[in-house]
Amino acid sequence: MKSILIRLGCGVLAAALLAAAAGCGKSAEKAGETAAPTATAALTETTEAPSETVVPTEPTTRDPNAPSEWAAAYQKYLLKTMEELDSLKDLSFGFFYLNGDDVPELWLTDGLGAHGYSYVIATYRDGKAVEICRDANFLDYFEKRGIFQFSGSYSAATGGGTYYQMTADGCKEIVNYEYEYKTADQVVYTINGTTVSEEEFNGLKDQYTTRYGSVKTVAAEDGFPLTKKSVEQNCK
Repeated sequence: MKSILIRLGCGVLAAALLAAAAGCGKSAEKAGETAAPTATAALTETTEAPSETVVPTEPTTRDPNAPSEWAAAYQKYLLKTMEELDSLKDLSFGFFYLNGDDVPELWLTDGLGAHGYSYVIATYRDGKAVEICRDANFLDYFEKRGIFQFSGSYSAATGGGTYYQMTADGCKEIVNYEYEYKTADQVVYTINGTTVSEEEFNGLKDQYTTRYGSVKTVAAEDGFPLTKKSVEQNCK
């Protein structure tokens, strides 16, 4: 099965605002008051047509079994994804809170490979699911801080990771770090392409946990299988 990072990469989705749109309330119109008629006026015959009786409309009620707006958008996105792939084997999805609102982000992966997972991350924006990042390896994040990273080994001798930050139109790389074993006793460490000491390299993660708090890991094995039934049951 081709990686979802390749099969789903058919185009760049337009992005608008980062956070989900909130509903706007309407101010009620104040009805005009009608003065009470005098006794004389009440007895006076009139040829004017009686005013039309306004029948109040019934308030619209939401089906309690229907998915929320963001869940419906994720349903549509996942079902479309299923149609575009040759095989759904090992694909799973789940939710995690990445930015600061109360609508979760969606992750989709095609299973554990030789060097981690391939991931697509989407968020709910303007009534639809919008892809914000594609990368591979293991996914960690700082809940509701908009910061996440992919990290792990690239080969037997190399590895590293990249920190990302959510933006209004997707995400951006903050910092990239890598290591390479030249020999069993010689390791080269780099941050954003600049060679650094082992101490500085190892201190990078400490800087992020100090600033953003404890890190959480997306456990892909705890996700939901990508099937129509599973999508409808879990996107609510």
